[in-house]
Amino acid sequence: NVTPNAAGNPPSVTLQWPASFDEAAGETDVNQYNIYRRLLADPSFGSSLLTIPAGQPPPYQFMDNGVSAGTDYVYAVGAQDCTPSESARLVSATVRPN
Repeated sequence: NVTPNAAGNPPSVTLQWPASFDEAAGETDVNQYNIYRRLLADPSFGSSLLTIPAGQPPPYQFMDNGVSAGTDYVYAVGAQDCTPSESARLVSATVRPN
């Protein structure tokens, strides 16, 4: 889930996602969540923007203040385990901060 800020505030986007199945069940080996951001016009995601440690009460949340108003972004979140393999990424809809 991605939500742009309310109009009149500094531009930001809030991401929210559930815990991976393998964090609390399954293999129980999720170490972190990798957050990615790209411009809508970019064909692919580059390196992760940041990582969030696993083990927090879900849902996980991150507020991105490094965005520009009126610009279209796409986000993705991947769960990384101890091997360190990353799950298939959850990709957001396009979001435009105000």
